Amino acid sequence: MATKGGKTTRLAEIAVDNEKYGAAATGNQFQLFWDDPLFDNETGEPIGITGSMCGANAWDRVMLNGTYLPGIWDATATPAIQLDVQKPQGFDGAALVSRGYVPAGITLTGQLWTPKQWSQWQRILPTFWAVPHHYAVNDSKRQRGQIQGEQKAVKVDHPGLAAMNIHELVIRQITPPEATGQKGIRQIKIMAVQYVPQPQKQKPATKKTSGTGADRTVQAEKILGKKRPGNAPKPPSTSDVGPIHKDL
Repeated sequence: MATKGGKTTRLAEIAVDNEKYGAAATGNQFQLFWDDPLFDNETGEPIGITGSMCGANAWDRVMLNGTYLPGIWDATATPAIQLDVQKPQGFDGAALVSRGYVPAGITLTGQLWTPKQWSQWQRILPTFWAVPHHYAVNDSKRQRGQIQGEQKAVKVDHPGLAAMNIHELVIRQITPPEATGQKGIRQIKIMAVQYVPQPQKQKPATKKTSGTGADRTVQAEKILGKKRPGNAPKPPSTSDVGPIHKDL
């Protein structure tokens, strides 16, 4: 919360999904800039602190959910294939068995140095991150609800990530502005994991055999035709055994 001229400035209203991030997301308040700069009386701009809102080069910008992060940003990622090494006993060398793609670990690193950048960061932060609004851990029903919650996938745009076909991520950690050793410049890190949608399972080509209560593959239907399961003999009908007589 910043106080200027006796007035308290609250975070401006922005579009925040309260169902996803919690009602506390819109309750954030502006925090003071880490330096105490002097401001020009006519323009209101800080004296001796200059810089655009975002980097001029596309490689110095990161966009989350359609909004560029303020300051200069860099992005790194570690996409990988999980390999198991299987070495037969008594033989030289080994076999490499691929176990599939491992979602990339992603680190976004930004540097902020102007009051406007810091204010913009606070303004957009609730659109992609907020303190989880979990319930008490003693309520088992609500605990299950937490575990089964949807992943918070965030769209990301950066040339380096796009080259690796990374367009969505799930944020794990965000650091507050930390000192860098350079006067006036603070660093923020966002640690995330690449979001890869769960693949849909293909259903086997099965066909329900009426009256048997069992599944039979299409191929088996073609081979067996209309035969009954287990080659069971067809029960005789009344026409095969003749009329039924009752003793009077």
